[in-house]
Amino acid sequence: WASERRFSVPSLRDRGIRATAAAAIRGRSGAFGVIGVHSATVGAFSGEEGQWLQSIADLLASALDRERSEAVMRHQSLHDALTGLPNRALLFDRVEHAFGRAERFGFGVAVLLLDVDGFKTVNDSLGHQAGDELLIEVGSRLTEVVRTSDTVARLGGDEFVVLAEVESDEEAFEIADRIAQVWEKPFAVASGEVFCSA
Repeated sequence: WASERRFSVPSLRDRGIRATAAAAIRGRSGAFGVIGVHSATVGAFSGEEGQWLQSIADLLASALDRERSEAVMRHQSLHDALTGLPNRALLFDRVEHAFGRAERFGFGVAVLLLDVDGFKTVNDSLGHQAGDELLIEVGSRLTEVVRTSDTVARLGGDEFVVLAEVESDEEAFEIADRIAQVWEKPFAVASGEVFCSA
């Protein structure tokens, strides 16, 4: 700390602090941080007060663990386990919101349904691992060619959906053209390269 120059925080001693009690906030997945109390009186904290502080830290860790677990469960309930893309439930929610916004603000909604041609052949001939790798790569490429405001979702199997708010049919066709380019290059899977269309 003596060599640290990025922060100009005065030391606790400079502020008149003469005693500190601290407890680590440790959860199941690691440390969240530290909770501490300070006093201007030397020897202000007893061992019993240190234990009390640790019990507060343990309560905080438990609450933070629970919050983290709930966030993971929420994410898992709304996202495809393989690709990490929004799943059917989250897609339908976004479709509902998109149509509501379209009605209020007067723009259009494009929903593009994609079915990967040849997926079954890849799965059967190269194995499920290759099939999974193909689906992950398809999802990644689709995400790369659409706008950040668009939604790419996996319905299940080899079906994907792109949801886009558009101002014209031409804008929807431009998105479709970018999606068509996804299939021009081969997809890399562990056992080699495969070409697919949709």
